[in-house]
Amino acid sequence: MAHSYLIKTYDGRVIGTELFIPDLPKLAELYGAKGFSVTKKEELKPVFQQALALDDFVVVDVKLD
Repeated sequence: MAHSYLIKTYDGRVIGTELFIPDLPKLAELYGAKGFSVTKKEELKPVFQQALALDDFVVVDVKLD
């Protein structure tokens, strides 16, 4: 919303930058951890069980509405 407000108000000029959120499971794996991604509520329990069973660093990226 703020981005479109700046474009309308200041003739298309925008101050700042757009944020980029990387693929966290991939990033975790680059650092030697195990990465998981959850996009559905039904996936939560099995993924957490899998993550807790590992004896390693784990990143679980949860994206739910």
